[in-house]
Amino acid sequence: MLTGESLRAGRRRPAGQAQVELPLVLLVLFTLLLFPLIGLLSLGVSYGCCATLNSIQLREASLIAKSEAENQSGPIKHDIVEIWKSTGIGKFAKLVGNPQTDVSYTDGVTDPVSGIADKEVVVNTTCELAPFLAQTSAFLPKAPGLNQPMTLSFSSQRPLENQDNYNL
Repeated sequence: MLTGESLRAGRRRPAGQAQVELPLVLLVLFTLLLFPLIGLLSLGVSYGCCATLNSIQLREASLIAKSEAENQSGPIKHDIVEIWKSTGIGKFAKLVGNPQTDVSYTDGVTDPVSGIADKEVVVNTTCELAPFLAQTSAFLPKAPGLNQPMTLSFSSQRPLENQDNYNL
C-alpha cells in the first residue's frame, strides 16, 4: 500500500536540478567566452604597440634627411624596428615576421606669397599579428585575430621639421 511518505520520497526537487546544471553551463560559458576575450585583449595590446611604432618612426622621419629615411638599413626601416622589438612594448606585440615600413613625401601647405610648398613625410607601417591562442577546431570559423593571423596597417603624416632635409 502506498503511503504519503513514499509518494513524497519519489519526487524531485527543482533546486537540486539547478545545482547540477549550473556548473555545466558555467563551464561552457567560460570556455566559449573567456578564450576569445583573451584573444581580443591581446589584439588590442598589439594594436597599441604597432601604433606606437608608427608614431616613433614618423617622429624620427620628420627630423632626418630623405635619403636616410628611405634607406632599407637606415634608422626608420631597420634601427627603430629592431630597438622596438627588443624593448618591452615591442615584445608585447605577437608579430609574424618583421613590420614593413614605407616612407614617402607629399606637398603640404603652400605659402601664398612665395608659392613654395612645405613637404610632409608619410610613414606607412604594416604589421602582421599572430593570435594569442592558436585555437583550431572544426566548429570554430576562421576569424582573423582570433585564430588566424591579422594584418594591421598604420599611416601617419607630419611636416618636415627642416624643409632642407627633403633635398638631402
